[in-house]
Amino acid sequence: MSSSLEDGKKHVSELQRNLEIVREIEFFEGFPPEVVKLIAYLFEQGRYRAGDVLIERGDDPGMAFYIISGALGVYLEVDKKERLLRSYGEKEFIGAFSLVGSMPSLFTLKVEEPSTLLILNRDQFLTIREKHPQLAPLLRKTMLKQLRLWEQRNLENLDLCCLQKVGVTLL
Repeated sequence: MSSSLEDGKKHVSELQRNLEIVREIEFFEGFPPEVVKLIAYLFEQGRYRAGDVLIERGDDPGMAFYIISGALGVYLEVDKKERLLRSYGEKEFIGAFSLVGSMPSLFTLKVEEPSTLLILNRDQFLTIREKHPQLAPLLRKTMLKQLRLWEQRNLENLDLCCLQKVGVTLL
């Protein structure tokens, strides 16, 4: 009997941790409290080893990842060699746009070091969105903000000579 009590306490503490995490994720900023709680509840935890492939290029993952611990790497094959484009670490949330719709991946996502992740899948997120139509304008605002930040970061890191090769999405 005490084991079910311990399991209950463990579940509550995981849910509380997830709730705190969701409140910190910029993508969910402004979401109603009941939606934030649902998202926290639906996050699934996964543990992965270095070298595990989470997403292959061309796959439609339909999921987003929050990194509790460890590191993930985004890779692109160039000249038949796999090249690391960027690493992500603790407290980063990646793949948010794949929650909103089908998006085949342009990259491969691999685990760089042993990692603990929280995973939210598209089907669950779309169910929440259907039941809470007030999310539509919040999602548009969030996605535009994320695009703007992405573009700003990338433009700041480019040499002037390379700007002519970049597609500017936000003027």
